[in-house]
Amino acid sequence: MNDVTTIIDSFWKEGYSLQNVYEDLKRKLAEISPAVAGVIGRELLLRIKSLSTPEFATAAFLATEGEAGNDSLIDFVDCVSILPEGRYLRILETYDTLIDDPVTHQFDEFGFYNLFESRFESAFDVTTTGLLRHLVRGIAESELPTDHIRSSNIDAAKLFPNLFLRYGHVLNRTSTLDSFTDKVTLRDFLE
Repeated sequence: MNDVTTIIDSFWKEGYSLQNVYEDLKRKLAEISPAVAGVIGRELLLRIKSLSTPEFATAAFLATEGEAGNDSLIDFVDCVSILPEGRYLRILETYDTLIDDPVTHQFDEFGFYNLFESRFESAFDVTTTGLLRHLVRGIAESELPTDHIRSSNIDAAKLFPNLFLRYGHVLNRTSTLDSFTDKVTLRDFLE
């Protein structure tokens, strides 16, 4: 654990949800210096990069019963990136642990990384966003998660046995670039 992860962990008080963390951060963001916000934003961006894999996208899709697909995947990754170090590392080590992590039901479009990026950029006279992303060496825009990185070539049953056992039925849904539609089967009704 380093100083940045200690700061991130300090956002989480006993019993806090993502919503509580978000509300506290919005209130206290002005107290965080732009330099510290940049360091925190860098850490979140590195975490986001680590989670930007087809395997994680598939696990997230399963764990959220299809909610973290298409547009919501970016929001889900952002929420996982702000988790306390222990929870984040547990998920990063074994995506199957998403099955019992509250993030799967609490995620929303909070924009944690964007909060820190905006605070960092407030110290500069910039008219465009993304300065922090460009300053963090090795992270190109193309390496950040997109809405559609989930892969049908992933053997979810083998990689995430617990998630697949509980939520494998969501993989029967079809996804298009513009919409998400369910195929309701008898199995869905019975479960």
